[in-house]
Amino acid sequence: MNYCFSSHEFRFLEKSKNEFERTKSEREADENYWNRKSEYTPESGIETHKITQKKREHESKEEKSEPKPVRQYIGNDGYPLNCNEPKVDFKMLESDDDRHVILDVAVFRHVDTSLVDVDVQPLYVRVTIKGKILQLVLPEEVNTIQSVAERSKISGHLVIKIPKLKQSNIKMETKARIENNKPSTQSTSFELGKDPSATVDYTQIVNQNKKKSQKERENSADFIDDLDIPPLI
Repeated sequence: MNYCFSSHEFRFLEKSKNEFERTKSEREADENYWNRKSEYTPESGIETHKITQKKREHESKEEKSEPKPVRQYIGNDGYPLNCNEPKVDFKMLESDDDRHVILDVAVFRHVDTSLVDVDVQPLYVRVTIKGKILQLVLPEEVNTIQSVAERSKISGHLVIKIPKLKQSNIKMETKARIENNKPSTQSTSFELGKDPSATVDYTQIVNQNKKKSQKERENSADFIDDLDIPPLI
């Protein structure tokens, strides 16, 4: 009697036959494969996190043990040093008349002006932006009192116009020389409490001058009167 198997039953029989024919070592290897933990299981994730945390703690301890070097703004010889902590672009130019040093600092537009500070010294200029210092050495000594700082409302750039000290001294000397050469205009003023008319009689000025002119001068001791010479009028 012939028995016909369905396709499902036939596959099951084939699988059972193949499973029986496999050796014991092959079956154990297959079981180990399916029972092995995957790298992306929750347990492996927790273990990886613990290892990473320990590594970070170790690195942070090493960083704390090595103190950061203190930045110097003034050298050992007493001269200022250049530094750009905020890492901003800048341009240092001289004016066309060679009287000013112009510094253009590209401050970020969104930075509030209250967070920007400018300190102009005779040999250098220091711009502090959000606690970070931009310090630049000037080409020559400048006048710190007459320096002007302006900021653009459109681009946010900070422009500092610094007059040179030599030009300022020349201007002051020229101004003093001009003032000394001016003619002095002294105004005559009367003392308070005195009436000029009480001491001066303006009606007798002409008569007094006539009397002075009519008064004859006394002759000297060796004077000889010559009658042939007419009298002088």
